Amino acid sequence: MTMTVTQFASLHYINSNASSTTQREVNTKDAINYVKQLIQETQNNPNKRAFAFRNSTTPLFEYVMDIFNQLKSDSIEDIFSSNCIKIAERLLLAEKNTVSKYPNMQHPRKGSLIITADNLGDELLITLAKIETADYLEDIHLQIQSGLPINKKALKTAVISITQLEEEEEEEEELEVQITVTDSGSTIAKYWSDDFLEASELTSDEKNTKNAFTAIERVLSQNLKTQAPSDYTELRNGLVGYFKKQPSFHFENMIDYVFGNYEMENTQVNLENVKDKVKKLLEKEKFDTHFTMVPNEIKARFKKTYKVTDEIELRTNGHIENLRHIIRASKNEQGEKILEIKIENDTIYKSFEFNDDQNERPE
Repeated sequence: MTMTVTQFASLHYINSNASSTTQREVNTKDAINYVKQLIQETQNNPNKRAFAFRNSTTPLFEYVMDIFNQLKSDSIEDIFSSNCIKIAERLLLAEKNTVSKYPNMQHPRKGSLIITADNLGDELLITLAKIETADYLEDIHLQIQSGLPINKKALKTAVISITQLEEEEEEEEELEVQITVTDSGSTIAKYWSDDFLEASELTSDEKNTKNAFTAIERVLSQNLKTQAPSDYTELRNGLVGYFKKQPSFHFENMIDYVFGNYEMENTQVNLENVKDKVKKLLEKEKFDTHFTMVPNEIKARFKKTYKVTDEIELRTNGHIENLRHIIRASKNEQGEKILEIKIENDTIYKSFEFNDDQNERPE
């Protein structure tokens, strides 16, 4: 199917206290640029999760397929507009149902739903972005007004990709439909994914937790464990801390948490190169970049055992706060390599409180 690249945009005011939505034309230069920037940020957002429609009879699926199937129609703009109204009404219904079912929870705030369609030849991208309305004091009459925030990213988004697969001889045409969802909150709101999109995650939180930790730890191990052992220990400890302490995984937040302003002990190793390799996992690893973490799924992976001597092993069971101040390598006056471990347990301390003046026991 050959298509011409076009873009349509529609904006709808959504308020769960209202009886219907209000459609606004995106026809000014500022509005068009606003939508373009928002959609670009949405489609390039690294913190996302893969979903799929539960079945082909859900309302939203039917609306976007109607747009796809009539792209060649002379009245495609009207078809797009009418389906967008249905999509906006669907979101309003989902928000109203949430308010009704959970009256004591924070309700969805009023805002706008921006819908765009990008025709990319053999692929149609339908992008949905919900933005909260923001109040501001305008500087001429000093009156409070409301509108779409300029610098605030979309709160909830969904990018629906419909791709025409290559036709094989004597076989029916096949379509591939994919959804990527984002939410600026710690978790993806149920009313957005369940009630509005009627979609389910492709990968479970448990599997995402396991796959993400394994992939990131592998990059640290391959690039630091031999080349910069102490840096590997510190950064891996930070990774364990992130997975153990944070309720949800956001890829960008993870990068900041683990690497942050960390300064390498081994300055011969370029930390930015390691960080770039972690970022490249987005292109090849099978884990979402926004999900609720399940630490128990990888509890055993948090443990690390170090063989000190043939008779002694040091094992850490999880993240250690201020690791470098708890366990340190040093040398004594005789030049012997030793490990210093800070402890608060008196019993353990007394178990090794030897008198330095005593003679060594014979072998």
